[in-house]
Amino acid sequence: MSDDWEAFSPNRFGSGSDASVELRCAYDSQNLYVAFKANDDRIVRSKKARANSEDRVSLSLSGGGSKNLSFAVLPGAKRVPRKALRVPSYVELEDSRQERGFFIELSIPMRKIPGWSPTSPYLAGAIQFHDVDQPSGGKAQSVLGMKGKLHFSEGAETYKSFMRATGLKNKDVV
Repeated sequence: MSDDWEAFSPNRFGSGSDASVELRCAYDSQNLYVAFKANDDRIVRSKKARANSEDRVSLSLSGGGSKNLSFAVLPGAKRVPRKALRVPSYVELEDSRQERGFFIELSIPMRKIPGWSPTSPYLAGAIQFHDVDQPSGGKAQSVLGMKGKLHFSEGAETYKSFMRATGLKNKDVV
């Protein structure tokens, strides 16, 4: 699955073979696509799927306002399948084990992201990898990822064109 994403530059968090992440995003007029690769020397999962004490990826997205689309994915491990927590049925989700970690790919309809509209210049959000190295009721030893804004390329160009056409400066716009 990850070969499809090689043309997209990743954002990297952490380093080394344990608890490092590569995040890639793409979009079209209908969907947001997210590729999340976690390097993890030990995937900690159980059949009980206790999110707070197992490896997981959490995601939160919003086009603005107080509502978020939020869910978590516990990756599949050798003897335990992937567990999706609060993932709506309209989100397409794939995961695969990698030589040292796992890969998660998501497709999310833009119209389902709270506050999103075709004129939204960005999405606010967070995506995090909670790396648990001790399986017995432990908590995450590392939490890696990003929190911020995912800007759409045409939004920035539209803004720049508007500023040029009106002769305004950034300080003039509130």
